[in-house]
Amino acid sequence: GGWISSHIVISLLLLAIPAAAAAFCLSDLDGFARVFLKNTGWRRASERANAVSAMALAMRAGADADDAVRTALPLCGDPAPLEKCLELTGGGQSLGAALAQCGILDPAHARLLDAGVQSGSGDVVMERLGRELDKAATRKLEGLLSSVEPALVTLMALMTGFILLSVMSPMAALISAV
Repeated sequence: GGWISSHIVISLLLLAIPAAAAAFCLSDLDGFARVFLKNTGWRRASERANAVSAMALAMRAGADADDAVRTALPLCGDPAPLEKCLELTGGGQSLGAALAQCGILDPAHARLLDAGVQSGSGDVVMERLGRELDKAATRKLEGLLSSVEPALVTLMALMTGFILLSVMSPMAALISAV
């Protein structure tokens, strides 16, 4: 009796802990992302892609560089780089150089943007850069998911094993008693 009940209690505890963690994570997905995706680089890459895409849309609508950056400000979790970019463009620096200095674009993309702005097709270049950055963010997220998937499969296998153990242990004890 005591051996069987202790196994059932252990099995229930091992099932309750992941269930409670899943309930906590699902109750606040943004909090989950902040905690578990904080240092992956995915969130930052996604914010950069969103900012560049928003600037591209504003530039396509006829906005100048400063207005395009202002349009992207509310879409960023951390507006500090774009605010710094506004200061730099207000000081006479080109949009590409300012975005590179703020860490939103790498230097090669910044030069490409500056060439596009000088040729009159800055909005088209900015749109392409937004698509490239979005693809890069998607690749980072896929890499993160591919590293988490084996852990989830292992966890599910362990949980299934504990469920089987909790069901089969009492049955084995009953069969051996007969």
